[in-house]
Formats: sequence, structure tokens, C-alpha cells
Amino acid sequence: MAELSKSVLGKVSGTVGDITFRQRRGKNVISVRPKSFMPGDDIPSVERRARFALSAKLAQAINSLAPLRTIWVDETPPDMSPYNYMIGVNFSLVGVNGITNLTTISPSIGFPSEATSIVIATDSVAVVMKPIGTSAGIDATKEPTIRLVSILSLTKPTLPTLDANRFVALMSPEQASVLDTALSFDIVPGSTESQLIANYQEKKALCALITLSPEKNPVRYSNTFQSA
Repeated sequence: MAELSKSVLGKVSGTVGDITFRQRRGKNVISVRPKSFMPGDDIPSVERRARFALSAKLAQAINSLAPLRTIWVDETPPDMSPYNYMIGVNFSLVGVNGITNLTTISPSIGFPSEATSIVIATDSVAVVMKPIGTSAGIDATKEPTIRLVSILSLTKPTLPTLDANRFVALMSPEQASVLDTALSFDIVPGSTESQLIANYQEKKALCALITLSPEKNPVRYSNTFQSA
């Protein structure tokens, strides 16, 4: 058994594989299930564990991007940790083998946004957006900059040693919050991320926009939109 006195994930509870997370005296406690424990091998039980594991992986990716984590923290119910809330929201929105068209990186609907093009390459992720428009309620004087956050879902690895599902968290540089013309974002992954992207045959991007205050704090966010 191990204790984490400090954790970037907040309060964690639940089980992934043989590892169980629980709370004790304000600390995250990690323990291994006893060998006598026999998880259900019926199809619903297996599928629940698969969806839980996948939504937990996605929550870790969401949590790794500071602006994205902030908007989830702001909307987390008071009786939950942000990490558990991330898992709970996506548990029913992911599939057994990967994400679905409903999987989200936004905690709720957010302002409407739509991409005209999302191109995923080993060394870049290029996204072109339709104009946001004034109906989103964005005040460019209070939200002068905007950035794109994206989590790539990678499946069908080319090497047997790689996980069947991986998530890569990426974020664009800031740019001016322009509402009446198309926006273009270019993200250049690091060398580690590029190598991961190259080693998977299927790639899908989950994206959202986040506006920032003059102090660089997240103000509002868009719906989640995905690549084809």
C-alpha cells in the first residue's frame, strides 16, 4: 500500500485493473487488490472496466493541460474531485475500444464552434475554424486572446509493446480573439509526442477553444469538436 500526501489529481477513488484508489485522512491511498479477488468476467463487467480505464486515461490527458484542467475544476460539483468528475462525465461517452462521437474534453456544451479542417500529421496538428461570431458572447476586451486545446486519440499501434489506446495532450500558442474571420491554429508536438503519433495507424483529434483574460486566466470554452 502507498500513500500520496500531495496529488495533482485531487481526490481519487476507484479501481483500474489490480490497483485501487481510495481516500484516507485526506490522502490518496493506492493499494493492490488481494489475489483472492475475482473480478466479474461477464461481458457487462468487462465492458465497464474497459470504459472506466479509458475514461481514466482521458482524464489524465485533460488534467495535464492547465487551462483545460482549470475549466473542469471550476465546474466540478463540491462533493467530487475534478479527476473523478472527468471520469464520470466521459464514462458513458466512451466505447469499450476507444472514443465515440460523444466523447468530450469540455465539461459542458460551451459556446458553439466548428472546424472546417483538422489535419493530423506526425509533426503538426493544423486546425482551421469557422468564424466564432458574436453570438458566443465573447468580449474581446476582457478575453483578448484564445487558444486551442487538443487531445489526440491514438489507436491501432504499429508495435505490439504499445498500448492499444493512447492519448496525447497538445495546446496551441495564444492568438488574438478574432470573432468575424476564420481562425487557424498550428500545434507542433514535441519529439516524444511526434514519435507516439508516428507509431499509431489511426488518429483522431478532440478539440476545444478556450478564451483567456488579460491575466492569462481561462474565461470561457467551446463545445468539443472532433476530426473526421
